[in-house]
Amino acid sequence: MTDEKRAQNAPKQEQNKGSENLSNEQASVNNIDQLQRYKSGDYLNKVGSLEYAPANDVLMAASLEPAPQSLWGDGMIFENEVTCIFSDSGTGKSILAVQVADEIARKGRVVLYVDFELSKAQFRTRYTNDNAEDYEFSPNFLRCNVQQYSLIGDDIISDIKSACADSGASVVIIDNLTWIESNAEKGDAAALLMQELVEMKRAHGLTVIVISHTPKRYLNQPITQNDLSGSKKILNFLDAAITIGKSIKDPALRYIKQIKCRTAGFKYDSDNVLVCELTHGERGNFLHHEPVRTAAESELLQSIDEDTRAMLVENVRELTNKGRSQREIAKELGISKSTVVNYQKRMRNEDID
Repeated sequence: MTDEKRAQNAPKQEQNKGSENLSNEQASVNNIDQLQRYKSGDYLNKVGSLEYAPANDVLMAASLEPAPQSLWGDGMIFENEVTCIFSDSGTGKSILAVQVADEIARKGRVVLYVDFELSKAQFRTRYTNDNAEDYEFSPNFLRCNVQQYSLIGDDIISDIKSACADSGASVVIIDNLTWIESNAEKGDAAALLMQELVEMKRAHGLTVIVISHTPKRYLNQPITQNDLSGSKKILNFLDAAITIGKSIKDPALRYIKQIKCRTAGFKYDSDNVLVCELTHGERGNFLHHEPVRTAAESELLQSIDEDTRAMLVENVRELTNKGRSQREIAKELGISKSTVVNYQKRMRNEDID
């Protein structure tokens, strides 16, 4: 090609290049407009209280939102969900609820713990030691209770919403359901209550954690969704459900098990429950569930006969003589630290005799 032809073609090449740039810029503008459309919700068609859109648009809009964040328990509790913690009396539901509240608060979120169960004095007994040293909670952990001489009325949910707005709380824990709905075990009442909680979650962008209990059940049986009071009506509205069980093998042990989860897969199911020991901690002023290991639920529901107990005592003796710590012995034998302490006391008494 001659220099003259090159010169003639140059303007055309520049013109084509300019057109290509213009086309890319226009496409970029269109993409920005489309992204804004998804972010603003303009892609939705609205009819009364309903809204609909092509499924592909729903997927695109969802992809622009931040992924749900796990707030506690390696995926057991997610933000902007309604989660229920339930169990038998005496298993430590409220203890776990406070533990969850403090851990979430330490991550920077304001947590409102609505406590219908304990008085201030009763609450303190769990979180102070023999030297009157109080546990130091996160400043983001706010404890809420009913004012003195006030009754829990029908507008309690509205009051909880207002308290969240006033305090800036993004997480609310209600302990427990029966205080705000005495008929929570009955289907219709439970459904109406759960509808209010779901509406509160959606309208105010809250994470809602509710505490409930189980009716009478056989303690040597695995815990299922049927053990939640008002289970069918309540479970339908829940995003997640967690239960706490007692170990028959070792009374000092508890286990935490997932019953329902929508956002992530089951990690702690019946084949792999999270085994915990109920302990006051090193300073003796924070009663909580301390994870020690995982196990099959069936293992924890097996009672120990005298021969097995005698064998465990000898195992404790052997490991103690090897210089193992009580915590190490407990982990290796699958028993609680307090049981190790009891066995060591028994060993010392036998040696004295």
